[in-house]
Amino acid sequence: MTPSLTFKDFTESDRFLKIQNTFALDHVHSNPTESPYKEVLKQDFEITRENYNPLNNEQFYEDVSFYRDFLFPEIDNLPKKFISFFKNKLEKDLVIKPDDIKDVAQFYLSAFQNQQKLIKDAEHLEYVVKKRLDEKVIIVLDYLSEVYVDPMYSEADKIKFKLKRNEIILLFYLLREGKYIDNKYNSELGALMNRYFLYWDEREESFKQIKKARTTIGDFSNGTKTYTRALENLQSIFTKVLK
Repeated sequence: MTPSLTFKDFTESDRFLKIQNTFALDHVHSNPTESPYKEVLKQDFEITRENYNPLNNEQFYEDVSFYRDFLFPEIDNLPKKFISFFKNKLEKDLVIKPDDIKDVAQFYLSAFQNQQKLIKDAEHLEYVVKKRLDEKVIIVLDYLSEVYVDPMYSEADKIKFKLKRNEIILLFYLLREGKYIDNKYNSELGALMNRYFLYWDEREESFKQIKKARTTIGDFSNGTKTYTRALENLQSIFTKVLK
């Protein structure tokens, strides 16, 4: 029986190899006393598994994919499992004071930022696995930041930019890409903007908290979100400022 996974199972090659071997041992012709793989297989693979149909009381064989039928569903469920764990931990440990809740959330926020780096640098993981994991880590980071950490910072603690949300995010994204600021990872840069910056909402004529900055940075990086208009606005602003 293949165990339920956690994010940590992906950061160490030995742990990931154990998961692959446990899954592979479900193959109908596997030897239960031997590990099928000595090293991590950096690709998908299939096994033939015996199954049972309760409707007609018949056994049958099916081909199942490590990625499609096990790994990806487990990865997709990781944020939900962590959020449930986190809420239960606060309740079990009787963490009720706002500052204490913030400290616990900040601890896990830092831990997940570190895990995100380890996953990105993991040589034993294929790109499609890293990408899917990164998407789920971002969900956890956004949850911890937006629900427990960022609301603890008052408006007085934040810098008010008379810029639109995407203009602020693009500005710091470009500074990072040009190596003018030392924040290598989207999670770190996004967390700082969520926590310390306010953007100007022209429609409501008020300053608003930035949310999900790290997601937008990721969209800029992989090209799923264009920033032509925001870039033109920034260029116009700096042209006026530098006159």
